[in-house]
Amino acid sequence: MGANVILDRSGTIVSGAFFEFVVEPDMMLLGELADCPDGVLSRLNPPPDEFRNLEEEWLRAQLVGHWSRREFRECPANPEHVTRVSWENLVVELDGGPHVPDVFEVLGGDAHHSVLVSPAFATALRATAFNGYGLTTVRLSSPPKKAAFKKIEHLQFSGRPCLRPLSIVGHPNLCPWCLSNEIVCQSCGMRFWRCPNCRKWPWVAAKNKKAGDKYLVMSPLASLRPSIIEGHRWDGSDFIYGGLDIGHYAPIVTKRVLEWMLSRHTMSFFARPVNIATEKMNPEQLARLEETTAF
Repeated sequence: MGANVILDRSGTIVSGAFFEFVVEPDMMLLGELADCPDGVLSRLNPPPDEFRNLEEEWLRAQLVGHWSRREFRECPANPEHVTRVSWENLVVELDGGPHVPDVFEVLGGDAHHSVLVSPAFATALRATAFNGYGLTTVRLSSPPKKAAFKKIEHLQFSGRPCLRPLSIVGHPNLCPWCLSNEIVCQSCGMRFWRCPNCRKWPWVAAKNKKAGDKYLVMSPLASLRPSIIEGHRWDGSDFIYGGLDIGHYAPIVTKRVLEWMLSRHTMSFFARPVNIATEKMNPEQLARLEETTAF
């Protein structure tokens, strides 16, 4: 059964310039490499030896307090579409230590893909010419074990989202049940996982499609990777907001950011390749693209 929801791969496609930036526990990062062998795995935290659980010596952060969700609505076709979310005023509980990873994720809550960074990493990043990011100090739920922990910062990816939207083939770009609502915005890429009108799911995996039902068929995740940046929509940022779909769109960095991180032995992260379509890019964007691939 052919898929109705696909990623169109037409155009002039260039690889090697952008990467999804995935921050997870080390064992999950190893799983990412198994699923994507052409990705880049950073240096990992040292493994535990036979006498101690070294993992407990690395700082971890659990989201415990109030935080705010700031929504950005930048869709050129529909001002109601949420294109980017910023999680602000994070309150975390720190556990473990005394060692602080360069980059680590916030566990728990809804602040998906929220990345915390060490004071040393934040200082080094501020000394670069990279753009498209913000750094804010997180609030702690209790006094930290070490004074340096007070300076843990939240890394925000603020470059404008620019991934190519999914396409609908063999069916109108409308809810298959009520035919009254667009299900993938072709301007900003927003997907409606439930139809706002009838509240039904518009698509399922092929294995869950049954004879006679109206569900569209979603392409397997493997066929949706690598994602594609629409080059003419890229604002030139080194740190790009990926998207709102959990697990599909991690934040994105340019090649020069990746190589900078690797040169300073940043740990622990996985970089999954992202392609870019260049045929509609203007000369200024093409020149910027060349800059971002040089380190």
